Amino acid sequence: KIFDIPSFPSSTLYELADYDFYNRINSYVDICSNTIKNYGVGTCGPPGFYGTLDLHLELEKKIAENFGTESSILYSNNFTCINSVITCFCKSKDVIFYYCHSNEAILRGISISKATSVYFNGIEDLNKKIKIFYSKKHRNFLIVEGLCRNTGEIINLQEIIEIKKKYKLRLIVDESLSYPLLSSTGSIGYWNVNIKDVDILMGSLSHVIPLNGGFSASSSYVVEYQRLSAPSYCFSASLPGFFASAALQSFTFYAINTSNLFHKYFLSENYSVISHKDSPLVIITHKNNLTNNSLENELLRIYEIKNKLLKHGVRVGVNQNPFPSLRICVKKGLSSKEVMGVINKVKMACETGVSNKAVDNRVLVIVLNNRVLAIRVVDNRVLGLSKKNFNKNVFFLELNYLKIKINDELNLNEEAKVFKFWNNCY
Repeated sequence: KIFDIPSFPSSTLYELADYDFYNRINSYVDICSNTIKNYGVGTCGPPGFYGTLDLHLELEKKIAENFGTESSILYSNNFTCINSVITCFCKSKDVIFYYCHSNEAILRGISISKATSVYFNGIEDLNKKIKIFYSKKHRNFLIVEGLCRNTGEIINLQEIIEIKKKYKLRLIVDESLSYPLLSSTGSIGYWNVNIKDVDILMGSLSHVIPLNGGFSASSSYVVEYQRLSAPSYCFSASLPGFFASAALQSFTFYAINTSNLFHKYFLSENYSVISHKDSPLVIITHKNNLTNNSLENELLRIYEIKNKLLKHGVRVGVNQNPFPSLRICVKKGLSSKEVMGVINKVKMACETGVSNKAVDNRVLVIVLNNRVLAIRVVDNRVLGLSKKNFNKNVFFLELNYLKIKINDELNLNEEAKVFKFWNNCY
């Protein structure tokens, strides 16, 4: 039996946290169910070991045609696709220049490669770093995102390609979000550059296309080399057939023009929009440069804002890296009036955010059998605290370890009981 994925009507809740910008997720039900009847659920093997279906070959062909490359290759997971492509080509003696706010998949791939990694925070900084760290004896790679997942910035691909040609760098572009949000060919079409100037292109079937998997597109030689050497392609089961069949129906581009309203009308004393005006992925963060000591408090404040918005019918996401921020995905179908309503609610939530003092004192402790542990609970995430963070006016929740006795007069008969504790812990 096929069930629709539960969702709330727009009058109840605006779902602006996930990356399904085109609201496609429930449109795949019939396609996926029919494919499962014909092909089964999984492929039960890597692509090179009887795991390749005709659907995979058809999808790879369509991806290559869409981007204008000689060939393309499918991966069963977007995260492993990105770090597998990086580790497939970048080795320990190479040098990798990468944007400082790159997504976690890129950072993981760079780390696994063991290459010399050099981050840059802008075009001018990149030029300076290349002059210092460029290797004449080994290969030099440049890795960027078309649309940065963590900050919503759109990298200037024209300037990046000029630098690539000047210093003879090998350019890898991650189009996980820029395709198809910016154009039908991602940042390639947005900046109107030649696809041949990009050595390796990576993309996602797990974000704007809300399925699973990833892909890489390039020359036939580069793609065939991945079939033999990319860890995720060689050793992971291939993409399920029903995902491939659904992805074949997803090569359409719709412009979303309402996100720039945030840049015009979101005015806050402490928060600002840092994403690009053409990015439907809106990122809002604190205006001041936060120190390491204040990042944890700011993360709590961001979650507090998120929870307030949820109570007012707007569900947004939270980014923890590279700094705490709100993630708002402005989706197709939202009218300007609806977006303005969201902007007003976000502005109100930011202006009435919790104070630093409230954040510092809100500690949850779990207690069982007269033993307590101080923790800080943030949206179902638990962050550890040291003993010195105990405070008289704190909330307590129950847990079963860390030997810190509490007042014997407290009633601990009920497990998982939340209470307010007004006495010192000792």
